[in-house]
Amino acid sequence: MFCPFCGKHMSTLTRFCFTFGRCFEFLKDADQTETPGMSRPPDRAKQAEQPCPSYKRFMEYRNLKSNERQSCNYGPKGRYKPKERKQVQINVGVMVPHGSDLKPLRGKTLPLFTDPDVAAPDLLKHAVEKIRTFNKDMPEGPYVLLYPDCSEVDYVPGSDRPFKLSEYKKEIGKAYARITFFICLEKHYKRVDDTSDSDFDSEIVITTRSTAEFNQADSLVFEPQNQSTPKLKLEDERDAPRHSSTIQPGQITISDDEDLDPPETGPENTSCYSKYTDLYSPNVEQENEEPIAVNVNNFQHTAMEETDITLPDIVANLSLPIDHKMVSRFNISRANVWDGAVRGFKRTTYSETCDMLVKFTDDTGVLEEGLDTGGPRREFLTLLMKHLKDRPIFDGP
Repeated sequence: MFCPFCGKHMSTLTRFCFTFGRCFEFLKDADQTETPGMSRPPDRAKQAEQPCPSYKRFMEYRNLKSNERQSCNYGPKGRYKPKERKQVQINVGVMVPHGSDLKPLRGKTLPLFTDPDVAAPDLLKHAVEKIRTFNKDMPEGPYVLLYPDCSEVDYVPGSDRPFKLSEYKKEIGKAYARITFFICLEKHYKRVDDTSDSDFDSEIVITTRSTAEFNQADSLVFEPQNQSTPKLKLEDERDAPRHSSTIQPGQITISDDEDLDPPETGPENTSCYSKYTDLYSPNVEQENEEPIAVNVNNFQHTAMEETDITLPDIVANLSLPIDHKMVSRFNISRANVWDGAVRGFKRTTYSETCDMLVKFTDDTGVLEEGLDTGGPRREFLTLLMKHLKDRPIFDGP
């Protein structure tokens, strides 16, 4: 028989269940109420025909718990767990024309959450929706997606593979949060692209015919003593349209016959070098050598006034127009002093009549604290003078 409460199999009928501890007295009362003379089916057959309600509930409970445990068990390291698509954050901005170039518009950069395997058209669509959602003054487009160097996003830079955000992130070596793309109106991008293409055209040099001939002539500028070429042949060659062979492509030659005197028939003007010797001959003018009266007393008085001024006096006179209540800020990185100085001088808030407030930063951007403002300013000016000596601005033309 089986226990009606826990389903435990028992060989004989006992008063209590060995496992569950419930009493079986009600089973004996049920056996006595059966009519005599009727054959009672075996206990196993009766249990199969009409299972006990407690046993049925127990089996349902066990199957339910088994299914719950199987649904929560995914194996080692979540092998059977479905992977969710993770969104990454990048930045999108707006580029506007600035002269003949494109320049990012400040204050328009927004974060964008997108899929790592997104392609260029989908990324452009999401970027335009994001920008136009927070900027109602943006036109409808069409737009193009640009890299920070103003090139269009079609392929992964340095390869022929179509653009994917994950591959671009792998090539550039930056985190997703530091990647920035820009959108620009297609008409603005094409106009800037056409302007940049025209800059690479061959430049046109406008020069006179005599200068073009002189550039193609030999280095000999004097007339040779022994000339074997006939004069008529030289005149024919000079008058013939042979100048097209000496003019380089991209040059416009202007005739200078009106600027020169009419040719003479003398033998000294028949050579092809005589014109250049006359043209490039030095023009020496007679100088006026009349004596000029100089007041020696006034000159000595002026010299004495200049020599009496000391260096501290000069510095004090130069510092008089400086307004010490106003400052021009300079954030200088020790890795590149020149770029920080140029950026500070190009600020719209910079003025030569304001005091200079200089702060140094290291390579990681951490500010260096100073006891006063005079020390960093003197150090900055000293380093700037050292960099100026190495700049090519003093090399001349």
